[in-house]
Amino acid sequence: MGFSLHEHRRMRRIVAAGLAVGLAAVLASCSAGGGGGQIFWTNSGTEVGVPNRDEGINSIGAANLDGSESNPEFITGASFPIGVATDGEYLYWSNGDQNTIGRATLDGSEVDQRFLAELSSPAGLAIHGDYLYWSNASHNTIGRSSLDGSDVNDAFLSGADFPNAIAVDDDFVYWANNGDNTIGRSNLDGSDPDQAFMTGVVTPAGLTVTDEHLYWTSRSDGTVGRANLDGSEPEPDIISGANTPAGVAVTDSYLYWTSSDGTVGRANLDGSDADPDFLTGAQGPGALIVWQG
Repeated sequence: MGFSLHEHRRMRRIVAAGLAVGLAAVLASCSAGGGGGQIFWTNSGTEVGVPNRDEGINSIGAANLDGSESNPEFITGASFPIGVATDGEYLYWSNGDQNTIGRATLDGSEVDQRFLAELSSPAGLAIHGDYLYWSNASHNTIGRSSLDGSDVNDAFLSGADFPNAIAVDDDFVYWANNGDNTIGRSNLDGSDPDQAFMTGVVTPAGLTVTDEHLYWTSRSDGTVGRANLDGSEPEPDIISGANTPAGVAVTDSYLYWTSSDGTVGRANLDGSDADPDFLTGAQGPGALIVWQG
C-alpha cells in the first residue's frame, strides 16, 4: 500500500513545516544513558520551511534529559519516521514511506520496523491504557490497536481533515486537523466525535494534553499555544519565534517543542524562561512526546 504522488507531497509538506509527528522526546530513566531520563526523537531530514528532505536520514535519535550525549542514530532503518509514542517498555514510531509502525525496546534493541503493517499513511501516535492510537494523515482517519499489535482498526474514527498529531487523556482522544485548522475530539471509544472541538487553530501540528491544558504547535505562525481542556481561554502564542515547530510535550515542570532547524526548545509550562536551543543537532525533528517513569 503506497501513497499517491499528491499524498506523498502533502505528507512531506506537513512534516517539513513541522508535522506533529516526527520527532519524539521520551523521558525515561530506564532507557539508554540514564542520568534522570532520556530524550528520543525521529530524524526525517526535513529542511526549514520547505517541502524537501534528505531521504538518507531515517533514524531515531537519543540524548540525556539534560541534552548531553546526543546520538542521532540511536535506532536506524526507519522509513520517513514521523510520530513516536511509548508505553514505558517499548518505543513506537510511524514509518510514513512504508505505511507501517515500528517498535523497539527503550534501550534501542529488538527493533521491528513492521510491528504494524499495511496501514494508511500513519502519522501521529499516542498511547493510553492498553491501546495504541494513530492518525492517518492522507486518509482522514484515526486508527487504533492493542499494544501487542492485535485488534487493528485502521479507521477507528473517520471524518478528520488531514489529521496530524494525536493525544489521549483519561477521557478523550484529540487530533489536529491540519486541513481545516481545527482540533477534533471524541470519547475514548470513538463515540461522539467533534471534528471542530477547537476552531481557528492555525496550521496545528504538535499536540499534547495534561491534567489542565491542551497544548499545540502552529507550523506557519512558529508558535506553541495552549487552552483549557474544554477548549476555553486559548493562548495561541505562549511560545513564539520557533521555526515551523512540529512537536510539543510536557513534563510536570517543563514544556518542550521541536523546530525544523534541528533544535528542541524548553520552557516553563506557561512559556516563560524559554530556551529555544535546549537541544541541538537533530535532523528534521517532528513530533514530541514525554514519558516519566
